[in-house]
Amino acid sequence: MIRTLAAALALVLFATASPAQDLARQALTLVNEARAEQGLNPLALSPPLMEAARAHAEDMARRDYHAHVSPSGRTLRDRFRAAGGRRGQLIAENIAMCEGCGGADRARVDGFQSGWMQSPGHRENILRRGIDSFGFAMASRGRAVYAVQTFAGPGRSRGAANDVDPTPISPDEAADRLLAQHDGDLEPAAALDQVARSVAGAVELEGEELAGIPNDLFSLLPEGGGGWTGLSVRVAACEACGAEVTEPDVPWFAGELAPEDAAGFSHAGFALDAEGDGRKVGVAVYGTR
Repeated sequence: MIRTLAAALALVLFATASPAQDLARQALTLVNEARAEQGLNPLALSPPLMEAARAHAEDMARRDYHAHVSPSGRTLRDRFRAAGGRRGQLIAENIAMCEGCGGADRARVDGFQSGWMQSPGHRENILRRGIDSFGFAMASRGRAVYAVQTFAGPGRSRGAANDVDPTPISPDEAADRLLAQHDGDLEPAAALDQVARSVAGAVELEGEELAGIPNDLFSLLPEGGGGWTGLSVRVAACEACGAEVTEPDVPWFAGELAPEDAAGFSHAGFALDAEGDGRKVGVAVYGTR
């Protein structure tokens, strides 16, 4: 009985799948086969990416153009965000158009994939590290067929090598390594580490602007953590720079968090957080007793 119900459910799902979804799954299979040959992680279909691809393919067909930016100025990021895509993600797009090459069918999916894999820039997107999601759509205008592949993921750490996955490190280890970048000029302070963690948890990245940085750093000190006569904070953030804190993050954030004048400080505390979607926030708190 259970097997019969399972088989019936599978038939229902198969029957309700749209032709567009079938073609998207075929496109995904081809992309994942190419990625598997290079030892890369497989991608999964993403509703926001599917919608972004559909919107652009249909818009190109309707307005008869072939470009990543629409005549009205809409970009991939605009389409991705409008479809509910997450902020901070690495995103990429492949587009193609052919005239008199048949319809928007399985043979055309194969043809577009073959063409993209023979083009260095398009191939780079298909085999990109730091992505985990995929979308695909095709649309027709007369004898022309337009196709769009969309990709997204958390990206990779700043400074990470192109051909290897960087080694993750814990937040505590990242803080220790950031302090070590100062060549022993500054002493560690657990109280300042706590302030740095509090600031990192409050900061918000709005486009390229940082918001939410607390004004009163002294109020963030732990009870009994007094004796400080001066505190200064530096904050840095990045998008599409990986889901985890890794070794290559340290030198990049160390450079961004360096004080303008380290001579006036004796101690420092650090925090480096990865939000999982591609955004990272680093905080340095410098103090004098």
